[in-house]
Amino acid sequence: MTVQLSNAGVPVLFVGHAELPNGVRSAVEMILGPQEQLSTVQIGPAADLAETADQIRQALDGMHVDEQIGALILADLHGGSPSNSAAAVFLERRYIRLVAGLSLPMALEVLADRKGRTVDELRDIAITSGHKAVTDVSAALKVAAGRIGDETDSSLPDAGS
Repeated sequence: MTVQLSNAGVPVLFVGHAELPNGVRSAVEMILGPQEQLSTVQIGPAADLAETADQIRQALDGMHVDEQIGALILADLHGGSPSNSAAAVFLERRYIRLVAGLSLPMALEVLADRKGRTVDELRDIAITSGHKAVTDVSAALKVAAGRIGDETDSSLPDAGS
C-alpha cells in the first residue's frame, strides 16, 4: 500500500515552554517562508500535564494527521512538562515521533527537507541536525586566527617600519 504525502509533507508540531515554540516558528518562516502542516503548543508556568496533552492532541487533529503518515513532534526539553505531555500522547498514538531538543537549526533542517520523507526519516534528520548544530565557534575562530597569524604576506609593509 502506497501512502501519498500532502504537498507539505509530514505534519510537524513544536511544543515547549513559554514563547519558544512560536519564536522558533517565526524564525523558520522568516527564513523558509510560510509553512503548511506546522503547528505549535506553548505552555505557561502553571500548565497542567493533562491539559497540555489535550492541546497537543487538538493541534495534531487540527493538522488532520494520517495514521499511515504520522507526525513529528519537536519538544524543547527532554523531561520537561511539554515533552512529558507529548510522550503521553505518543503512548496513545504510536504513529507519531517525538524528539526533544528543539532548536532553530533542527527545525530548519526538518522543514526544509520534509517533502517526500517519512516520519522516521524526519526524526533522524532532527536528531542529526540537532547534534551537528552544537558548535564551539570560539575554538574554530581560535584555530582560524592562529592560521592567519602564522601566515606572513611579504607584499605587506612591516608594521614596525
